[in-house]
Amino acid sequence: MNKLVVALVTTLVLTSGISLASAELTGNIGGVPYTPAVIKLERGAADKSYDTYNLLFLSEDAIFPARQIFVKIAMRHGKLPDGKTFRKFPNTETSDQPSVFEGFPEVQAWSIEEEERGIRMNHVFVKQAALQVSFGKRTGKTISGTISLTVPAGPNDEQDVKPSSLIGNFIATLKN
Repeated sequence: MNKLVVALVTTLVLTSGISLASAELTGNIGGVPYTPAVIKLERGAADKSYDTYNLLFLSEDAIFPARQIFVKIAMRHGKLPDGKTFRKFPNTETSDQPSVFEGFPEVQAWSIEEEERGIRMNHVFVKQAALQVSFGKRTGKTISGTISLTVPAGPNDEQDVKPSSLIGNFIATLKN
């Protein structure tokens, strides 16, 4: 599937209101199946006007896991992600992205890494990726959510990488 088709299909899913509420979490990194073993939501940087959170989908609970998918979201200072949806549309213009305030997108960053095959893709080099993360309610030290991340095929250093994705429900452990 070419990049344009992936971007169009992803945009359709993200803007159609299709519910991911019953979808099991499935994914792949560069065409190889990937199911994260550890999912965390960590509080990130804070400022007088915004707060950030890091959502991590890890192959294992390690400082440098073999595989990981990372999403950084932002919101106004003092707000929690509970019950909110964060989106990144598949285009290059920051001004076209949903934002916390002008020029400050609600999805600050994303990345996909797999050590063994040397795959490193992120929001800087792959502009046509599409992302939607929705959070549910907290229960104790966890929070539920859904994710739809699709990244088209493209160059990765010296190699071409097949499309990557992570779609479905998750329960993340809250870390401060």
